[in-house]
Amino acid sequence: MSDVTLWTLYQEGVAYQRKMGFSTNFPIYVKFKEGDQWPQATERTKNLPRPVLNIIEMIVRSKRSSVLDQPVSIVYRQGSATGDEILDQMHQDAAENCTEYARTIWDRADMDKLCNEACDDAATNGTGIWHFYWDTSVTGDKYVGELRGETVDALNFFVANPQLRDVQKQDYLIIAQRLKLGAVRKMAKDRGLPAEKVANICPDEFEDASTYQAERIELDGKENEKVTVLTKYYRKNGEVVFDKATRSVEICKAVPLTPQGSPVRIKLYPVAALNWKLRKSCFYGIGEIEGLIPNQKLINFMYGMQALAIQQMGFPKIVARPGAIRQPLTNEPGEIVTDYSNGGISYLQPPAFSSAATQVSNDMIDLTRVVTGTTEVVTGESMGANMAASAIIALQNQAQTPVNEIQRRYWHAIKEIGRIWMEFFKTYCSDKREIVIEMGGEVSGRAFTGTDYAMYDFDLQVDVGASSEYSAVLAQATLDKMLDRGDITIDQYIELSDPNVAPFKEKFKRMREMQPTQMGMPGVPEEEVNGVQSVSGIGGVPLPDIPKAPTPLDKYKGGGNNAVPKL
Repeated sequence: MSDVTLWTLYQEGVAYQRKMGFSTNFPIYVKFKEGDQWPQATERTKNLPRPVLNIIEMIVRSKRSSVLDQPVSIVYRQGSATGDEILDQMHQDAAENCTEYARTIWDRADMDKLCNEACDDAATNGTGIWHFYWDTSVTGDKYVGELRGETVDALNFFVANPQLRDVQKQDYLIIAQRLKLGAVRKMAKDRGLPAEKVANICPDEFEDASTYQAERIELDGKENEKVTVLTKYYRKNGEVVFDKATRSVEICKAVPLTPQGSPVRIKLYPVAALNWKLRKSCFYGIGEIEGLIPNQKLINFMYGMQALAIQQMGFPKIVARPGAIRQPLTNEPGEIVTDYSNGGISYLQPPAFSSAATQVSNDMIDLTRVVTGTTEVVTGESMGANMAASAIIALQNQAQTPVNEIQRRYWHAIKEIGRIWMEFFKTYCSDKREIVIEMGGEVSGRAFTGTDYAMYDFDLQVDVGASSEYSAVLAQATLDKMLDRGDITIDQYIELSDPNVAPFKEKFKRMREMQPTQMGMPGVPEEEVNGVQSVSGIGGVPLPDIPKAPTPLDKYKGGGNNAVPKL
């Protein structure tokens, strides 16, 4: 394939996005989310107040947070067992090592940030895209290169068949990037291109003028010149290869993504995608903002009219007979106006603003939140710290319902990422790397060489942990009830409480350790202090039980009004 053909495929993708309205609408969605929600002022509207009650941004933020509320982790499991105890154990150990290395990469690749960006893109324009690559600039003591990732905007991502939703079933993928001219020429030189071809790489302009304003505006100066670079992924004999080209120069062609010497071939595109909501027969999804812009405009306009009415009542127009005023008027507060007509000046009082208009504005906000599933419960405006556990569960379930489907698609995308990572582990991690493991407050190291596991097949799952604020409140409410009933001790209560819920947890534990024990002697076991176990006295005669000295925490043990105060 020539470089002209690759650029042609790119232009076809741009034309498709333009026909679907994506190249025009996506930048509008971003503008509204960022608060740029009013049209350019005209002569007629230049004095109209332009308030922005950014309901759209609040909806996007709250639903994105709900999707990301529960932390996820990639877990590899042993595949089918062989029946050989030693081999199965080796298989299990390999799965555990890969899981631990995935956790390491999750932190080093800053996946929390990338997932937040991808979900924000998906909530805004409907589609979030992760792209992974092997970064040779990262080095360690005994290794070179590490897995890295980035997010790609939907307007810079093109597929062979836009009616096919599955990334891995596409005949090809194209990623467009705006890179500095000097960096691109160096890339071409490092790929072995002759000097005359390198010199032919020239700066260019955006293919579509409808893209994001912040992206279109670039720095001036020759050192800041940029060029559009296309990366095309496709399969050749079942193996993923890639081309790179600019508009005028082919930088490389059919380069295997698999490193040389690897016994395993990379067969998966290093790309995962998330649809916020599914668009019928389309790769690109539907975001939260699509369909909300008319509501947002009405809300802003209604509040703008209310502000104008208040402004007009505070600064009413002056009505004067001809010749009654002989000075220029500024209408500033406290301005003295001389009346030369003996009573020919008055104020024109505007009618009072209808309360129905205010009600319409408030109703529009409430209805918009209800329709999008972002009520006060979801946004944290109505917290249940003092509610019963059953009420908290009901609120939690209600709040999660609008995002359950989105969340499941997000978890599926993370699972796809885990599959992509495994291929990188088996092909690129040929040198020994150290995994740092923290368990029980102890830190240990473990060697990892991914290519050693090339012969293993792994099952993959995504572990999801509950960490929402409601979950924490629910857990604490349960502990409170258990303490009130006497099912747990104060020590157990403190130990089981979440540090975020009980910030004084460690201080309580230290206080308990410092309490005086039987006979004023520290270190006596608790059961002996409580008189459960007898202590031999003079001549072997057991001593009577000695009451334990009261402590500052004893008053909380009885439950009821004396229970540990709620946090």
